[in-house]
Formats: sequence, structure tokens, C-alpha cells
Amino acid sequence: MDSMELRLETPAEGWRDALPCGNGVLGALVYGRIAHERILLNHEALWSKGDTPPIPDTSKHLPELRRMLAEGRFAEAERFFPALWEEAGFSASSAHFLPGPDVRIEYHPNEPFEQYGSVLDMKTGEVATRWQENGYAVERRVFVSRTDHLLAIQFSTENPDGLDVLFSLNIHDPLDSLEYDGFGGVGCPVARNSSKQNQLHLTAEFEDGTAYEAELKICDARAMQEQDGLRVKGCRMVTALVRMVPLDGSLHSVKPDWPENPCWKTMLANHAESHSALMDRLEFSLNSSGEDSNEQMLLDRRGGSPAAGLVEKLFNHGRYLMLSSSSGEARYPAHLQGLWNGDYRPAWTSGIFNNENVEMNYWASLPGNLPESMLPLFNLFESLVNDFRENARRMYGCRGILVPLFMSPRSGRKHNPQSHVVYWSAGAGWIAQHFFDYYLYTGDKHFLRHRALPFMREA
Repeated sequence: MDSMELRLETPAEGWRDALPCGNGVLGALVYGRIAHERILLNHEALWSKGDTPPIPDTSKHLPELRRMLAEGRFAEAERFFPALWEEAGFSASSAHFLPGPDVRIEYHPNEPFEQYGSVLDMKTGEVATRWQENGYAVERRVFVSRTDHLLAIQFSTENPDGLDVLFSLNIHDPLDSLEYDGFGGVGCPVARNSSKQNQLHLTAEFEDGTAYEAELKICDARAMQEQDGLRVKGCRMVTALVRMVPLDGSLHSVKPDWPENPCWKTMLANHAESHSALMDRLEFSLNSSGEDSNEQMLLDRRGGSPAAGLVEKLFNHGRYLMLSSSSGEARYPAHLQGLWNGDYRPAWTSGIFNNENVEMNYWASLPGNLPESMLPLFNLFESLVNDFRENARRMYGCRGILVPLFMSPRSGRKHNPQSHVVYWSAGAGWIAQHFFDYYLYTGDKHFLRHRALPFMREA
């Protein structure tokens, strides 16, 4: 074991404890359970619709607001614009980042298991869960392919009797969702399931019309159709592929093709080569042995300073999360939780918060030698410039752009009437800093001329 591995001694209790995989577009959380395994899928474009009409034009009241401030009437000023919005009948709701489906794998050992461990290899982006039964090794391996854009699962055993495993595809379990009502939500989706030889199909639709489609395919074994899914018996190895796509055409998403020759070794090798090329650009070492599990390192931390191995892993894990949730092929940047979420009403909508949160996500991208991870950030903010201009014009009657405190890929309009949100105006400058930093690190003069300077002028 080294600083590029995270090893767990126990399975995840919920999605926050699971081990993450991702290619910037498709994310997966691997729980690492033996009998009732769950892998939660997320897609960068699965956002509820929300409702963000233009804010009322309050620009003519700006002189009055300034008089209040000049006279020290701060409490009155704090309530002034929000009250004007309310009088105009303004109402808006935020888009939420939503969980996709659960891939469930039912497997019941005939003997007590031992030597359990679940390992994330950050160098390759693969999660492996291993244990022993009656002296036979059993292994489940998972990764999200950067080259084939699918979730890949391989389940194998050394037992000559082979496996008895049931694969199913369902909406994410609402019992694994922590209800957070601060920004509302759209609830659980309604699911429609179907199956055919070696394939499962799931369509799920939320109450606001947001929907997604997911499919699971058994590649190298003959599966039996059952009411709850596809069962594979008797073989010592089985490979399953899963693809997912949101069905809302207003946000960009493309349904990936099944590989013509889905060989596990080839798929993993192609993916690992692409993933490792990013991770290997930078090495950080404090000369630790790095032999302990996550749990043990955190327990040891209670006694004093963190071990060198823990610091190494935190550094590497930060880079791993960034390249897994924001890559050159992604259309949207990492949000509050990167690319992952298991809550139907996520805290703070799991949105894109421009009051230092999204900025903090990306502070380490350039020093971490991951300039490609910045591109989805730039793409999104450039695409919403017209919304930002509208904010500035309606709020203050001025030129340029006003970036809201928080938003989603669906809209860059201001829409929250809380006073500390209404008057906050620092986002454009902070985001512009990332544009200029990209030039400073890469020396890309074409980017400076055609992307950085235009955005900086707007700010």
C-alpha cells in the first residue's frame, strides 16, 4: 500500500462513506458491501429544473439605498431591495443536483467471510473489494471508464462452484438520503423497469419532469431473467457494464455506446492509462510508509499531529477528486460535492456557490498540474454571461456582469431574496482571477486574448 491508495476496513454505511470514482461526467460511489452491494451513479447534467425568472428592476432605487447606507440606516437598507422584490411578486426556486440510480448486487456467502478490505487505487481510479470464503478469494472491481464513458463491474471468485449473484437497477434508495429542506426539492422519481436477455433498463422521472435513463448489460455470462433483475450462476467471473444519461435536452448529455468488444482487461488498461497520465503529473512525498487503513490513521490522529501518510493521502485524494469530477470532457464544473450526491434534497442544492466555494474547489487545480480541470469552470461562466449582464442591469443599472452567490448550470440569474445574498457582488472578480491564473500557469496567449481578457473586462 502507498499514498495513492485509500483502504477501508469496513463497508460504507451511507453514500457519504462510499469510495468515489468518476470521469468528470459520470460519477459512482462504491459502498463495498458483501451481501447487499450498492453502487450509486451520478451524472453531471442531472439537475432539477428550478424556476429563475428575471429579477425585478430595482436600479432606479439605488440612490435611495445609498442614502440609507450613508445615514447609517443599515437594518432598513438590508431589508430594502428584498422588500421591493417581494412587492413585485418575485418568486424563484433553485435547481438541485439529483442522485441517479443504484446498481445493486445481491450475493450471499455460504461460509463466514474473512480478510475483508475495500481499496481505492487513486492512480488508476479503480475500487476493489476483496474477502475470503472457506479459503477461496472473492473480488469485486469497479471503475468509471474515461475512454468508454461507462461504469464497469467485474465480480470473480476462486471457488470452483462459481458465483450466484443477482444484479438489479433501481432508483436510489430514499432511506440513504438525508432530508434537508432548506432549499426544497423534487422528491423521489417514479421508476419504470424492463429487461431482456442480459440487459436491464430503468427510466426514472421526477415530479418536475426531470428524468434519466440507465441500462445494465451482462457481457461475458448468460444471465437468467428474474422479477428483481438478472441472476448469474455457476461462472467464476462475470462482467457488467452500466450506462446512464439524463433525458432533459436543455442540459448537454450524450448516451454512450456499448463497446464492440467489452474485454475487461482492455477497458481497464485504456482507462487507467488516461487516468494515470493525469495523476502522475505530480508527485508529493513525505517519505511515509503509508501502511495503515483510513480508519487507523484517523484514530492515530487523535493522539497528536497527523501522520505523514495521512497528509500524503489527503493531498493525493484532493487531486483525485478534482480530476474525477471536473475534466476536459466534462461540460459543467465541480459543485459543492464534486460530482457525487445521494440526497434528493441536497444541502444548499449541492449547487455552484461563488462565494468562495467553487473558487476553493479549483484553487489547487493549477498548482496540482491539472489545467484541463479548469475548462468546465470557464465554459459554464462564459455560457451564462448574458444572465450575469441582466443581473447587473436590473440590480444596479450598470454595465458588466454580476455573478450571483449561487447558481446551477441551468441559470446564472440572481434568485434568492435573502439580504446577504441580494447585495453580494464579489463573485465575478473572484472567478475572473481563475481565468488570469490559467494564463499565468499555462502561458496560453490565445486563451488570454480570446477568453480571459473578455471575461475580465466584463467583470
